[in-house]
Amino acid sequence: MIIIADDLTGASDSAVPYKENGFSTIVEVLYEDGDIERYKEYDILSINADTRWLDSRQAYEKVYSITRQMSGIDCIYKKIDSVLRGNPASELDAVMDAMNCRLALVAPSFPENGRIVCGGILAAGDLRIDAVELFAQGMERRVEGVLLDTVRKGTESLEAFLREKQAGGTEVFVLDACTDEDLKIIKETAKLFEEKKVLCGSAGFAKQVSGDESMVGCGSEFPRKKKENNARLILAAIGSRSVETACQVKRVSELFQVPIVQLETKMVLNGCADRAVRACMDRLTEVIGQNGELALVTVDSLFRENETAAQSGREESEQAMQIVEALGKVVKEVYNRFHVEAIISTGGDTSLQICKAFCTSGIELLDEIAPGIPIGRMVGGEAESTLIVTKSGGFGIGDALVQVIEYIQRRKQFS
Repeated sequence: MIIIADDLTGASDSAVPYKENGFSTIVEVLYEDGDIERYKEYDILSINADTRWLDSRQAYEKVYSITRQMSGIDCIYKKIDSVLRGNPASELDAVMDAMNCRLALVAPSFPENGRIVCGGILAAGDLRIDAVELFAQGMERRVEGVLLDTVRKGTESLEAFLREKQAGGTEVFVLDACTDEDLKIIKETAKLFEEKKVLCGSAGFAKQVSGDESMVGCGSEFPRKKKENNARLILAAIGSRSVETACQVKRVSELFQVPIVQLETKMVLNGCADRAVRACMDRLTEVIGQNGELALVTVDSLFRENETAAQSGREESEQAMQIVEALGKVVKEVYNRFHVEAIISTGGDTSLQICKAFCTSGIELLDEIAPGIPIGRMVGGEAESTLIVTKSGGFGIGDALVQVIEYIQRRKQFS
């Protein structure tokens, strides 16, 4: 099976359930033409198309090109963000066009992480998004919502409903789901459609699909990679600016008595990135010298409240890239100086820049620490076999980062 996601954390969190269900799984950090042959030994290839910040036309063209290169692949899962950021509609259009497919079942819900769809409205905390309208406005196909009552009537009734609407010209169905059982009904219904189809959703729907061998297919046994070295430092690099992440970082700092080292973003944006990296490294070296098992480095803007951007979206995106590139350099400097056992990365752009800094080609997934928080091993490049956790900024409860660190510590004890 092929998964196509719009960023690295999405590629990872949607693929890790497949690993848990026994499928050999690899995440490609950044797709390049013809790369699929490199991963033919794996059952699951999850691709970071890196389209989150492109405009809808650019995203369409890139995803269309990737999908067209998947000749002979009859099972594609289109991963979308659980709060529908990026270009979910145009990218689904691209996959369907490239596959010449006339049926897509869209289930954005991720109940384990508090994302549900009811009445066509995606709810995540205080956020409300009209999911049906978003896809209807962004696609060149007829889109229709499927209400929760219809889903809960069961697979046979839902199949009949979908086929009736198909006959009327509907090609894309955005389905309500408030529980994992609702997602399971959608998955079981999808199996009844033997024609070509696209399954589209967040990591929640992917988790349901991953548990069904008939939908995934079988491949070679999981290939054994070399074990990690005797490294011991856990380095958490926080590029996300979400409120949830700030709370999680503070909780780690308090519990483990570790200072939070901050990268000065204004210095980076003023053209002094190298100086900012050096200053950050000086402080990290001091901290690691005192506590050699855990280090926290964040962007200083994580803790600045009510910060607004006056610049355009493009300018803001360019500035964000400068910051995460500097953060990636910090991570590489730490890796070069110390014995790093594991890297915890928060934020899709941060994870990508870290992998770029090490020329990492893929992430071999090993486990899911908490819902939507995968851990894997870096494949290729300078940090070969180093453990990496890629976490979306908004995922997890207040102790999410604590859980991640404790998981790695337990793993180290028994390795």
